Amino acid sequence: MALGNGKYILGSRMRAGDEVSKEVLARPGRYHEVKENLRVKEVIVGDGERRHRYVVCHNPAEETRQREHREKLVQMLENEIALMEQGAYGFQAISTQ
Repeated sequence: MALGNGKYILGSRMRAGDEVSKEVLARPGRYHEVKENLRVKEVIVGDGERRHRYVVCHNPAEETRQREHREKLVQMLENEIALMEQGAYGFQAISTQ
């Protein structure tokens, strides 16, 4: 990094939910299509010496795949809960009302 004059590229997933991730992902901006499955946008956070440049990458196909996976998981859990409430597993349902 010293040879690069302190400039470097770091790739990481932004799902951690830390302050930087939230701020970067919340910034408006236009994505530019690089390939059919890759869109990118540049986000700059901070001013002067403390400014940081981020390049946000988005894969629409992966977004769709993950959304469908989450929906399947939710449906499976809802079915399991319904079976538990019906006593299918030998458990007695407890009312929270």
